[in-house]
Amino acid sequence: MAVLTPSPVTTAAAVEKRKKPKVWTREIVNRAIVDSLIKLNPLTLYRNPIMFIVEIGALLTTVLLLP
Repeated sequence: MAVLTPSPVTTAAAVEKRKKPKVWTREIVNRAIVDSLIKLNPLTLYRNPIMFIVEIGALLTTVLLLP
């Protein structure tokens, strides 16, 4: 029984295939910040009653903790 070992591939396509995509690019981070601020809008949260109540609770907690 012959054992086949893979030959090392050093082509540009193989190197490009091994690169991981960058997650923390400026475009992705900026879009995530904008989307998070849009989702914190009370008019948007009003459509989702559970998240609306959570936001009200967080706001009340913040106000009560401030001296």
